[in-house]
Amino acid sequence: MSADGSCVRVWSYLSGRRFTALKTTSSVWRVRMSASHVAAMEDTSVRVWDVDELKTGRALRFTSPLADVCFAGGMLLAAQQRGGYVRVFDPAMAGQAVVMEMHHTRAVNALACTAAGHVLSAGGAVTLWDLQYGTEITQVCGMKGQGMGLKG
Repeated sequence: MSADGSCVRVWSYLSGRRFTALKTTSSVWRVRMSASHVAAMEDTSVRVWDVDELKTGRALRFTSPLADVCFAGGMLLAAQQRGGYVRVFDPAMAGQAVVMEMHHTRAVNALACTAAGHVLSAGGAVTLWDLQYGTEITQVCGMKGQGMGLKG
């Protein structure tokens, strides 16, 4: 996948050819994919498509710019630049129902997620979360959230 202005281009891994282009309403800052969904992060919204259909994407709208998005444990996570929290959504739901919120003392500027449901979020401190239970596992203070990675 690649972001190109106001669309997300989906490429075939096997042939190297473009499969389709998914339209967005503004510039795409980041693209993430899970086994079942594609998410394109715009300035104050995330557009989500079902991989099986790849038709019109549903938009989740926010009141301030987004810092990062990722998929973990089948859920879509979105971190706003302001507010100090990460919102968790079920991407299969058409509405904007928040499944859970993970709070920080400062603005969250980066996320790293695993399919197993572990999340690293950087917001003043780097916090490791268990998404299944919505609990904080541990926190490391005084680190910057740039270049984070999480395997698993």
